[in-house]
Amino acid sequence: MQFSLPTNLQTELVAYDPQLKALARTKKQSTTKKSKYPLGNPNDIIPTEVIAQSLLQDAIDNINGVPAADRYQEFTRIETVIEDGLVTSKPVTKAILYHYEQCWYAAWLPPKGKKSEYVYGYSYAYKDTATAWKTIPYSVKNRKDETVYKTYGRSSFGVYAQLITRKDIENGNTYYNWNVANVQTYYVKSGRIKEIINKFESSLKKTIPTWEDTRGMFDRLQIKCIAQVLFPGKDLKSYLKTDAYTEWLPSVDNIIDMIAGATEQDTLLSYNQHTYQTVLHIINTPFFRKWIQSKCNAAIEQYENKDTNKMCLIEQPFKQLEHLFDRITYIHSIWPDCPLDYYQNNLDVLMGTDLEINRTSGTRAIKWLGTHMSVASFFTMLSKWYVTTTEEANSSERHWAYKSTVGLHVYRFRDLSDTLSMLNQVLVNQELEPPKRWRIGEFHDHVQAEAWKIKNPNFSLHQDLFPTPIKVQHQDQQWTFFQPIDTHQLAAWGQAVRNCVGNATNYAEGVRKKQHFIVLCMIDNKPQFTVQLKVSMGMMTVDQIAGISNSRLTEQQRESYTQVFGQALQQREKMLASA
Repeated sequence: MQFSLPTNLQTELVAYDPQLKALARTKKQSTTKKSKYPLGNPNDIIPTEVIAQSLLQDAIDNINGVPAADRYQEFTRIETVIEDGLVTSKPVTKAILYHYEQCWYAAWLPPKGKKSEYVYGYSYAYKDTATAWKTIPYSVKNRKDETVYKTYGRSSFGVYAQLITRKDIENGNTYYNWNVANVQTYYVKSGRIKEIINKFESSLKKTIPTWEDTRGMFDRLQIKCIAQVLFPGKDLKSYLKTDAYTEWLPSVDNIIDMIAGATEQDTLLSYNQHTYQTVLHIINTPFFRKWIQSKCNAAIEQYENKDTNKMCLIEQPFKQLEHLFDRITYIHSIWPDCPLDYYQNNLDVLMGTDLEINRTSGTRAIKWLGTHMSVASFFTMLSKWYVTTTEEANSSERHWAYKSTVGLHVYRFRDLSDTLSMLNQVLVNQELEPPKRWRIGEFHDHVQAEAWKIKNPNFSLHQDLFPTPIKVQHQDQQWTFFQPIDTHQLAAWGQAVRNCVGNATNYAEGVRKKQHFIVLCMIDNKPQFTVQLKVSMGMMTVDQIAGISNSRLTEQQRESYTQVFGQALQQREKMLASA
């Protein structure tokens, strides 16, 4: 038996009817309105003078209805630019809006008529809820006392906005406030958001003076005076000894005064600043005063030029002062009576050479140079090396040895540095006679030979083949054959003929173990040939034979050597027979 309930009674008894109850619940859900702004509607987050209210509202509406990765809006304006001589129109990012992890963020460039008032503006807004507070960045939380609370619809928001002026930046507000949340590229939810942040950053960079060679976008805006460029990070008021350091300009008189009054703690000009006092009488002469002032003028000119886009262009002329002062001080420490003309006439050589100055560990070498080498010989050697090196550099397609700190090509005089380093080691144990000629190659080899002797103990070598030198007259030449008496004599021979027989231990070791002979040959008392011989079944054979610098013998040389060496063996045979 069934009864059809009237409509009102169905409603009254719906709780007893599972099917009607489910249907009623579905109807109720379908009639519930979904919020249009689940993320909120902070519709004044960007000033209307920058972005029209309707455009901002459209952007907010769109962001509220898309996934997290798409919650951004870029606002552009068309600007006319000249590229490669052609006038083109390009879109430029003037403002951005994005929602990221519970917070709205906006940044904008000032509109026309307001560019002199501020550099850029930024703002953020977040729902005043516990959930949002847990997620928003600490930099946002730290602004709580400066945050204004507003109501948008039914939601309360914390809102903060600021216009960043040049004075703010000069006083230290150099934060990238358009990316307060530190949005990164590598997350799926933030990759495209970071793209518009980068676009805004690029647009902002074009509106302000910047340095291309520094890391901070606002480094140039923070500079108030040239002293801040030349002495970065210094307490200028203390170092320059004036309250008016912003008016200070580099000049020859200021530089001379800085050096004259320097103590060992002063490092404003250079960490060696106080040592320049020893050469003040040189750099304070008319020639160098004029040169110093020209470098100061170059630094000032670059600083005042609005087109200067690199800080190093201001620093380089000034750094060249230290560069030269170091070299003059170094030479003066060795030759205190060096004539002024040598410094003046070799200015380019001094500026273009890296002497790798080490006054502490090289004290013995410096004293030895001052005793045995004339300053004239030093400058002759230095200038010849520099001319050769410069010619080689100019003939190469690669511009090498450029020293960016001074803006010059500065070539490292490695041979001289190595020679002085070895010389300092040699002088610990013994005195050293000077070389016969002051040429860098001969000087280097002369010192190297003595350094090798110190590092390598001297061992006697067998002289079974030729206990004493054997002399043979061949045509109009006198040939002399002998075996080295010890390893040091073998090393000296290797230096004389420019091969490795003295430095390669296997040659001397082979002689000591009687595995082979090393025979040295001179012609008219001049070193010529180095010979390695072996004996097998009563036969002596030449294993290796080399001329000067390991050169191969010509057929004529080989024929002559074979003939003369055979005569030397015969002489040795007669000596043994008559013994």
